[in-house]
Amino acid sequence: MAGSIVTVLPLGKLYGKYNAKWLYIISVVLFLASSALCGAAPNMNAMIVGRVFLGMAGNGIYFGILVCN
Repeated sequence: MAGSIVTVLPLGKLYGKYNAKWLYIISVVLFLASSALCGAAPNMNAMIVGRVFLGMAGNGIYFGILVCN
């Protein structure tokens, strides 16, 4: 939740300024990389960082779906 709350306003601005398709693709790639980090986390700190990035990327995917449709 913390990652998604922090990125709401910046992502809205980015989707308004840049190409939505490429921002959506970047968000999906970041989501996949964060998911891999969570799956291979050696300790709880790495898991927490991965979950924060998952929240940020998930919010980017959500905005991308809203903008692209």
